[in-house]
Amino acid sequence: MVLCSSCSNLVKKFSAPDKVLKELEDYKLYQLNDYSDQLNSLQQIIENDEEFEIVKLSSQAQTYLTSKIEDIVKNNELLFDKSFSAKVYIIRSNIPFYFSLPNGGLFFSLDLFKNYIPYESLLMAVLTFESLRSKKAFYNKHLIFPTGQISLAEILKLSRLSLKNKLEINKWALYALKRAGFEGNAYLSWLQVMNKNTSRFILHLGSKENISREETLLKRFIAKHGLKRVFSKRERNSSQSFYEFLKEIKRI
Repeated sequence: MVLCSSCSNLVKKFSAPDKVLKELEDYKLYQLNDYSDQLNSLQQIIENDEEFEIVKLSSQAQTYLTSKIEDIVKNNELLFDKSFSAKVYIIRSNIPFYFSLPNGGLFFSLDLFKNYIPYESLLMAVLTFESLRSKKAFYNKHLIFPTGQISLAEILKLSRLSLKNKLEINKWALYALKRAGFEGNAYLSWLQVMNKNTSRFILHLGSKENISREETLLKRFIAKHGLKRVFSKRERNSSQSFYEFLKEIKRI
């Protein structure tokens, strides 16, 4: 797979909190579907490429992950239509990373779940961000020349956003989390996890500098809009289903 970068302005300036969800619904990122279709084709390549060993989960674990995405979707009707559904893939790897493809393909490494997501609120933060990206196709434009295979490093590079654009999506994810019944600032907690472990997340992030800046800017946004960090009961206490899911992950 040959990738040639051609960055585009993905998102427009974040607006007041009471208008953001409606504005995102109105905003159409792509005028053409061909690039989304090209990205979608990577899903089949990943499924068939020996470099990406897909972990087989129990039906109970798959149902749990699906239900969490459904929580996000049904409580954010301005962001997602009822037809949106996502499939979660867990890739056997000792490197923490995650990415998505348009139309519901969400990919996470086994190491990410085993070592960096001990609470359900952090899982919801990552699922919300990538579900939002996948549904709205928030990806930099690249010229893609299919060769039938792609490396992990290439696809993670393809998935990265500029700091400016990522921060805008972070803000939308913050409000989407709150509407799904979770503490919106859980996404800030997730940024802090990556910031504390930059050497482990370097393949995912691409550089160490941007994650610190990203965390600082999101903190400023939260403070500016009076979004104080108040841990809800739901955030403090992960569900029993989450712990059952985590137990299965630890056994793999």
